[in-house]
Amino acid sequence: MRRKKRNTRRRDDQKDAVGGSFSFTRRGLRGGFWFLLSLLFATSAFALVPSSSPTAKEKNEETSSPFTILRAEKWPNGGLRIFYSSPEKEQSDEGENAAGKNTAVELSFQKEKEEEEKKIILESTKVIATKPSSSPLPSFYSGTTTIVLAPSDGILTQSMVSGLARLIWSKDIPDSEKIAIFALRLTPELVVDYTSNNKVHVLQRLKEYTLLNHSSISPDVPFRLFSLRRALESMPPDGLKVRLHHDVIFALDEDTIENRMFVENARTLIKAESSSATIFVSSLFINGDNKVEEDNFAQWFGKFVKKRREETHVAASCDVSDEQLDHHLFEKKNTELKISPAVPDVDRKNDVISMSFKKRNKHCRIEDVLSGPYPYFDTITLKMDFTQRNEFEGKRSFRKGTYDERIAAKKKFPLTVQFENAKHGEVYEERKAFAKFHGTSTFRDCERRKSMKINLDGGKTMKLGSAAESDQFLLISLCYDDRYVKSWLMYSLLRHLGLFEDLEFRYVRLFVETNDVRESEGLYLLVENPVVKREDVKARISAVVRRRLDPVRQTRPGLGAPDVKYPKHSDFDRAIKRNEYDEIARVAKTCDDMNCYALLRKCMNIDAYITWIAFNSLVKMGDYVDEIYFYSSNENQQTPYWGLHSWDPDDAFQKCHHGGKDAYIDRFQMLYCLEGNMDVVFLRSKDMYSRFVQTLEELLEKRLNDQVILFFAEEQKKELNDVLNINNNSKNDDVAIGMLELRQMAKIPDNMAAFREMSSSLLYYIEQIRLSRRELFRVIGAFHSFNDTSEVGWKPVRLSAPAKCSNQNLSSLKLRVSERKYDQDARQEIVFEFENVSSVSGVLQIEILLDMNVVYKFNETYSEKYLPVPVEKETRALCWTNATLPGDTINMNATDGGFLTTTTLPKKSCIAGEAINVTAKFTNEAVTFTMKETRTDTTPRDKIFLSLYHGFWHPFSQAFAAVQYARILTC
Repeated sequence: MRRKKRNTRRRDDQKDAVGGSFSFTRRGLRGGFWFLLSLLFATSAFALVPSSSPTAKEKNEETSSPFTILRAEKWPNGGLRIFYSSPEKEQSDEGENAAGKNTAVELSFQKEKEEEEKKIILESTKVIATKPSSSPLPSFYSGTTTIVLAPSDGILTQSMVSGLARLIWSKDIPDSEKIAIFALRLTPELVVDYTSNNKVHVLQRLKEYTLLNHSSISPDVPFRLFSLRRALESMPPDGLKVRLHHDVIFALDEDTIENRMFVENARTLIKAESSSATIFVSSLFINGDNKVEEDNFAQWFGKFVKKRREETHVAASCDVSDEQLDHHLFEKKNTELKISPAVPDVDRKNDVISMSFKKRNKHCRIEDVLSGPYPYFDTITLKMDFTQRNEFEGKRSFRKGTYDERIAAKKKFPLTVQFENAKHGEVYEERKAFAKFHGTSTFRDCERRKSMKINLDGGKTMKLGSAAESDQFLLISLCYDDRYVKSWLMYSLLRHLGLFEDLEFRYVRLFVETNDVRESEGLYLLVENPVVKREDVKARISAVVRRRLDPVRQTRPGLGAPDVKYPKHSDFDRAIKRNEYDEIARVAKTCDDMNCYALLRKCMNIDAYITWIAFNSLVKMGDYVDEIYFYSSNENQQTPYWGLHSWDPDDAFQKCHHGGKDAYIDRFQMLYCLEGNMDVVFLRSKDMYSRFVQTLEELLEKRLNDQVILFFAEEQKKELNDVLNINNNSKNDDVAIGMLELRQMAKIPDNMAAFREMSSSLLYYIEQIRLSRRELFRVIGAFHSFNDTSEVGWKPVRLSAPAKCSNQNLSSLKLRVSERKYDQDARQEIVFEFENVSSVSGVLQIEILLDMNVVYKFNETYSEKYLPVPVEKETRALCWTNATLPGDTINMNATDGGFLTTTTLPKKSCIAGEAINVTAKFTNEAVTFTMKETRTDTTPRDKIFLSLYHGFWHPFSQAFAAVQYARILTC
């Protein structure tokens, strides 16, 4: 019911909140005779519309106007911003405008009665995608594509699936594109809900749809339009309308007059009834006999999707007052707008809307409106009268008490919320609202600064961020977050990986005001409500489930069960969805080794889940079993398919909660603090573990390398600086005074001192990620060494032995060497593999000639005059076994105070698999390993792995390229 009301409300509201988008729509038919009117409309339209319709070859030339307005936004401080697109011939222009130079355009309004036509002159430029690859593109670069299956007989053939597959897999369609598929039947069926970066699932649902029994229904043209009308309400859903671009593609079976006329009628219907600002309509006829035509269309569509984002134009003005915009643009429900090129010399007569010089606001700069980020509110003030304030203080004072007291403290209370941009000194608006304190651990343990849920009254949405308009949001206090920087960094990396998709988050300053006295509550993180957002970006949401404590659920029945957030009103429905969710764990616990991946991919986005596990291993998330949401849609009425997004990453770089007593044991220790029921599959299945290692390695090397992490850290510092350094006032302490947790850790007299403290903490976490990357790279290398048969990366080393060793079986003894690179593009560790050591009885001593010089860079430890001679005591030796990760450090301490020389012998070092005792000694030219059997385990060891590295991980200047042979000294 909430979705239906929100959709209706969005269509009825022509004027959004400040900065909201203008919807160029007309109100649809309503009432009990809706069905008959829709049929009448469909029949009349079928008779009157011309029979021509664009095909693939005609390349979507359906727009009659040279310019198409995508969105109009009121810019604060007297500005206006309009996004628009121009015809293909304009978009391919390589002139000055293509290079980004501003031009002028004219925005004209429809004449009304005796009123003269009004105009606004705007500066215009192209929106050029110049963001680095590591940065997520703004929402206006992304779009939605709705594919509508409309065969005349209602049956989707295999040839149509094949043609659509070529379209969907076009290399020019970005991963951020949201794709959905509807089938027009008497009741429109959702084949696949809006999804991005998951084309495998889209094609799987298409394939499943062909197997359904459709023989009993053969809708004719009026019923196809009737079905389309019913589907339009969620094409696209509310949460995706912040995107500028929306395309509908009709897939039909034959290029007939009937189908062409249907597409024209559908185009007219979409223009009249769509709840989105602008939708482009195309058609694709697939009969199975013209693969070249299908390929051409797929190639064209991919290029069109790419081009529409890169070639979008933006026009802006700082010369129009809010009153004029409200009257001429946002309050006239039937106003028709058009953009046309302005003449060079504009005659500014009465028909040109402009602002008087005295009213112009200095904060509105045309270059900011054209290319800068929208100036969202940076400050929230919670206004309360004395009665409301007493209730507020009474609820937030709860920390530890009875169950009834906790429930009472979580009840909602009324207040007024003021949204302000403090940097520009402007209050955007005030809204009545309800709030309630949110969270379990923060609510229980945080002394004063508690998290809250805010629900704005009146049903009108608020522009929260670049991809967010909502009337509900969360204010996270970050009281558990060391210096308030960890969660933001984690969320940004998760969003980059597609694991925090669609959700907006950013810093805001929070104040509480009563009787005109305003008090600082410090810095908060504004985050969209994850359940509401998931409902808003899906056409037909079926379930939203938050995983809870699986180990508790297994040992204490009734506790730790998954929390079904949607549906909300029926215990029976929630129980059904909980059972559907439990199917994932059942598959994970019963699947065969090599079949687990395929089975799990049918019921969930297993690739995203593996990526999430890999991310948590990288950032050492101490508690993440219950920090994930699963969601599904009503697709085909088939087996539920679960997507996922992460939540609450404030336990990064923490030890496993409860001492890790419930965590699964991974002998390579790459799986960190894993506890979920479904997670046992990584230990049951070698194939799944190998896929995890492959995903982790790709994550470390490419998706979250140093460049990506540093980019987001810099973005975070910019945001912190903007929200703390208001009006460049370094003495401002208005936020710092409310940062209670930070003030307990450090002396922060003002905002800038707080900024410096937070920036230092951010650098600490960046360094922690770097250290974790290096450790995981080493463990991955060990995993490959023990599990791969590949010879790549290894070099054999010749062995020579003295005559006294002639009685030993040295022919089976083998030595080879490998070099490893981790967080630097240089040799950081040298690994030696000894094979068949047990074939030599007694003590085996091998000297390996090796240049131990290192290159001191990145965190230099010595002055230049000492380079590149290493200090022996900083050299580390490591013993690897195939039962644990590489971590048994050989003891290098000597009797002369710790400095190794050619004459000192190391103490007892490491045990290689309980069978071989290893010691080592160094010079700058060689290393000598001494190995001897132990009595604790007489099992022969096939392989022993030993490694060398510098204590500060400075790379070796020479590595295995210089290793030619080794000498056996004793055998």
